[in-house]
Amino acid sequence: LSQDAPLGRYQVGLYTLNGRGRIEDTIGTGNFTVQEFVPDTMKMNATINKNKGWISPNNITANVSLNNLYGTPATDRRISASASLYPTDFSFDDYRGYKFTPNFIKNGVMSDGFANSSQTFVTDIDNVRTDENGNAVLDIKFDREIPAGTYTLNLKVNGFEAGDGKSIQTIITSRVSNFDY
Repeated sequence: LSQDAPLGRYQVGLYTLNGRGRIEDTIGTGNFTVQEFVPDTMKMNATINKNKGWISPNNITANVSLNNLYGTPATDRRISASASLYPTDFSFDDYRGYKFTPNFIKNGVMSDGFANSSQTFVTDIDNVRTDENGNAVLDIKFDREIPAGTYTLNLKVNGFEAGDGKSIQTIITSRVSNFDY
């Protein structure tokens, strides 16, 4: 869009073209809105309970602190969150040359359970409200058993203003594994 494009709702499409430059297939479409800039009126900090290496997919909690822009606690505000857990490799500076893998390979080939093990798990977290200090605790539970392996947890947290429903967002990550560290 040009700098002088009008405010409003726009639609975008991505297509493949044939040899003559004509649309052949639609890859995807989307919508977006261009609005006046409005500065945030809150700031948020979120942390996941973690140890040195990784955390277990059971009993995961996140601590959220929501403050008004000038530092006072944002009390009685809605906090929403969603979490995704996807298989990944990870390594540590302390153990150069070693890589922790999702453990879905057996005898040099994909294990029989690879299709089930390699999927991404997603869950919406129950909404909570901040206390008188602007703090809240999120209890992150997945609605099914997570196969043994190594994962990355992405936690998307939204903190809402009182009244109008505008929100700010933060995303935090952590390493997750069923195995003892």
